[in-house]
Amino acid sequence: MRTLDDLSFSNVGDIKREDVEKQLEFLGLVVLENRLKPETKDVISILRKADINVVMITGDNILTALSVARECGIIQSGEVIIDVSVVDDDSEKEPEVYFTHSGRFKPQGRP
Repeated sequence: MRTLDDLSFSNVGDIKREDVEKQLEFLGLVVLENRLKPETKDVISILRKADINVVMITGDNILTALSVARECGIIQSGEVIIDVSVVDDDSEKEPEVYFTHSGRFKPQGRP
């Protein structure tokens, strides 16, 4: 938390995030959980058994996406994980696309 006395509401969009996130006071911690629908695991399993390639496309953090994919059975032990990020710097040029090979997925708790 930080009070911004010298900033009007109409100027909020003009301030840089780095400038706002300085000298903050910690007020608490919020933990959010998005549970899978009960039928999700079974549906993913049926699709995989039918030899249908199941992929996840998300804007979530890669670790969140991996956790969800692991939980619902989209990824299995030994499968290759690829993270694709698009960076748009708001200029006239085309956005840059980055592919990251994250290695093979290992079950949680295994080295």
